Amino acid sequence: MVSLRLIFKKVTLLSIILLLFLSYSSYGTENSLDFDFDQDLDRFMEKALNENNVAGAIVVVVKDGEVVLEKGYGYSDVITKKMVDPVTDQFQIASVTKMFTATAALQLVEQDKIDLNTDINTYLKTYQVENEFSSDLTLRHLLTNTGGFGENIVGIYYNELFDDIIPLDKTIKETMPQLVINPGEVIRYSNHGFALVGYLVENISGVQFNEYVENNIFDPLGMTNTSYYLNKSNKDVISKGYSHSSDGFAEKSLGTIAVHPAGSITSSANDMGKFLLAHMNNGELNGNRILSEELSQQMKTQQFTQSSILPGYGLGFFQNYKNSDIYMHDGDTDSFTSQLSLHPEKGIGYFISYNTMDDGVLRDQFEEFFYEYHDVSLIRQDYKAESFTPNTDDLSGFAGDYVFAQRITDGVLKIRGLFLKTTVKFDSDNNLVFKVFDSKMSGTYEHYKDNIFIKRENNRKVLLKTCIDGQKYIVIDMKVPMQTFEKLDTKDSFFENYVRIFVFIMPFIGVLLWIINLFRKNRTKHEGHAKHVKYLTKGISVLIFIVMVLIMVVMFTQSDSFRTTIVLIINMVSALIVGISLLLILKIKIVTKKKMISIWRGSYTVLVLLAGIGAVLYVSYLDILFI
Repeated sequence: MVSLRLIFKKVTLLSIILLLFLSYSSYGTENSLDFDFDQDLDRFMEKALNENNVAGAIVVVVKDGEVVLEKGYGYSDVITKKMVDPVTDQFQIASVTKMFTATAALQLVEQDKIDLNTDINTYLKTYQVENEFSSDLTLRHLLTNTGGFGENIVGIYYNELFDDIIPLDKTIKETMPQLVINPGEVIRYSNHGFALVGYLVENISGVQFNEYVENNIFDPLGMTNTSYYLNKSNKDVISKGYSHSSDGFAEKSLGTIAVHPAGSITSSANDMGKFLLAHMNNGELNGNRILSEELSQQMKTQQFTQSSILPGYGLGFFQNYKNSDIYMHDGDTDSFTSQLSLHPEKGIGYFISYNTMDDGVLRDQFEEFFYEYHDVSLIRQDYKAESFTPNTDDLSGFAGDYVFAQRITDGVLKIRGLFLKTTVKFDSDNNLVFKVFDSKMSGTYEHYKDNIFIKRENNRKVLLKTCIDGQKYIVIDMKVPMQTFEKLDTKDSFFENYVRIFVFIMPFIGVLLWIINLFRKNRTKHEGHAKHVKYLTKGISVLIFIVMVLIMVVMFTQSDSFRTTIVLIINMVSALIVGISLLLILKIKIVTKKKMISIWRGSYTVLVLLAGIGAVLYVSYLDILFI
């Protein structure tokens, strides 16, 4: 007979085993999502780095008030095979720096040292923004990128590192672009605008901006592996940056960002987790508050939008156009790509940065992976089909060509701002017909309401807007900093749609005629002045082709010194075109008077002559000529 003591021991043992099993099961269920995400993220990143030819990356994820994951992937140095360390390896965060700059400025708002809605000239001591428009330029405008500045990239970046930081006073006074539109009208992304925010902080606090950020943001958050700017002494703390081609990875040289409040910070995954978490916790981390709860919430609350159904800006952060509940900011250099993104309602967010240029492909893939995993839709339907109303207004004035509002309008890089054009037309039903560089955006848009047109297939939206000065804009449902396009004026449209096309098509017509002439049995032989006309015409055609190629080089090259050389060559070729054209005019008079060439040859010669003159005028229009 089994004793009661033995039975008791067995029951006790079984109870302990059962409790241990239940405890383990409970722990596994509670943490299974994080564990699964960790594993899935590893698989995703391994595949994404390989497919997109990216050398290395850092990722940090926050959830419910905690950093739940921080990792490094791939290499920070391809040559030495040094693996990315998420704690110590710093990556260039580029324009994500603007979130630190916005935080710094709002700290002064919290201290009542600056007002969001007061003219910033009130606070500037040795520099004043020239403003001929009706609205004052305010800090709110700067933080929502609605200041209305033109674009200038000259003198804001140097292809070398210096011993000390470039003074903001120098950068602002020497390179600040002019206001080109009334502040508060439309979003025009501006690096100089955020440099001006940093300059405001300097003027008000009396402290150099880099020191202010270090003392009032980095130190309170314990960001010990973060640098405000790169110089010769700290360049070894940052991951190498790369481009990739069929030859493999090529290391990119480091440079200096003169508008440093807009994009100079380098940081690690560990440190960016602290900054991200502080904003998820509405300005506080581990008892250290860097910003009031109210202002931190305002940073992640819509402060400006063109329409209630279009994404816009918080203060510094902008809304994700795929889901406006997500607040974010991207950052790009010529080798580093970054993104800080958070969903305040869900309590989730992340920061990712990687060290190889890929046009943001991996960044977009990661965004989809992260939010899909956390059941956050990136496709929103904020209209009802039955709400569409016929458009009865005369909107013909909006028909025409549009370019990005953030563009260079003066200098040799003017061509870049004219490269990606969109065309707006209206069909017989007064629907908007949109032709753009992205096939997903092109197509027919039906009128929804208040000059908003929607493409039903994918919920894309386009808003037509006329500003105070009469300038017409279209606002496209795309990444917020890039959503504003401005209509080209009559002069721009004439040169882009007529002069440029006529000039650049003539060399190809010449080649076609030459090929046709090869197959002709009875080819006309030209002698004397007629022969001179023939060769002068060919010469102009060849020179036009050379100019066309060189203009493309000016547009795409990243080297300032090489661009300067190409511009010099264009000027020399243009002068040669002028000289040959003058000689050709004299020859045309002679052969016409003596009837030495046919009407068809004469007509073609005149067209080439006009194309040569047009080429020089077009080069002048692009601000490439020295004269």
